[in-house]
Amino acid sequence: MTIDIVRALTLDYEKVCDRLCDFIKNSLNLFEKDGVVIGLSGGIDSAVTASLCVRALGPDRVLGLILPERVYNSRKI
Repeated sequence: MTIDIVRALTLDYEKVCDRLCDFIKNSLNLFEKDGVVIGLSGGIDSAVTASLCVRALGPDRVLGLILPERVYNSRKI
């Protein structure tokens, strides 16, 4: 367990981000898509996903949609 924690802390996070961005670009090429649509919940998962997609594809190829967790009155949004 301790070795796993030390290993996680010594990861090259820039390299991890580069590999994830390569995966995103390659997936779009494979499926012949022009961009991505991401549901943004306000949580860390969707924020990181959006950030990686923008980094990989550029902002013009990423569409983020705000998807609240609860149903809200549309006049209050």
